[in-house]
Order: sequence, then C-alpha cells, then structure tokens
Amino acid sequence: FGSRTIESGEKKYNAAEALPYIQVSDSRGTGVGWKVSAKLSKFEATNDTGIGAGSSFHGKIVFQNADVKTTSGNQSAAPAASDPLTLDSTVVTEARVLGTTGGNTGQGMGTWLDVWSGSAGDNANVILTVDTGNVYKTTYEADITWIISDAP
Repeated sequence: FGSRTIESGEKKYNAAEALPYIQVSDSRGTGVGWKVSAKLSKFEATNDTGIGAGSSFHGKIVFQNADVKTTSGNQSAAPAASDPLTLDSTVVTEARVLGTTGGNTGQGMGTWLDVWSGSAGDNANVILTVDTGNVYKTTYEADITWIISDAP
C-alpha cells in the first residue's frame, strides 16, 4: 500500500500493486477438490526504538471483483471465488478465498489464478481500511497467511 500520510479517522487506501493474485496448481489428477483460506495479522511497527516503537493496530483488507483464470485448454470447471473477500485482523478465523465445492468432482483441476487487477499505484479492487486514531508516524507491517487444504 506504499507510504501514506497519517490523517485522522477511518481511512481507506487502495493497493499500489496492479495485478495481485494467488495461484493454485492441482496436478494430483484425483479431482477430489481443495480450498484456499487466508487470515490477516494485526499491523505491527517494524522499529524497536523511537516514535511508535512496539505499537500495533487492527485493520481490514478487502479484495473485490475477483477474476478467476486458468491456462488455455483446461477443461475442468472453475473453482468458486469469494467476492468480495474481507480479511479482518480482529477475526482469528480463516476466510475462504477460492476453492472447489462439494459434489463437483473434477472442479479446480489444473492451474488456476484468482486475480484482483486494477490500476498500478491505485488498485481500487484491493482496499486497506485502518482507524488512524492509534497509528504513529512509523512503518507498519502485517502478514496474510494463505492456507491450502485438501478438501472442498
């Protein structure tokens, strides 16, 4: 999301990356299905000393207008994407991102991408929301953990 000026209140920032995506390649040949989930950590200051050292805050990232793509020639049914997908650092459970649905054997075989394309420097399809009331003038980082499961 790049460097941003701190302003008061709840703020929304668009992603800087033009083509964020996840990719799953299922070459098992069983057609049993899979799912990808994700969770977001809280945002933590990266500095150990100085202004804002040790501070953290919660935020949300919303991925919207997903475009599920595959390689040419892939004959399997497309996996289902969650759209919009909201990752909230105050929620400890995983959010379903992409995956097969029960009872649809062969769905999601091969290589699949879930793409949230937008404009470089201002991708309105990936939005960070933060309450800047407890944010210091420092650098913060958060992690998105992506989990793939061998189940629909």
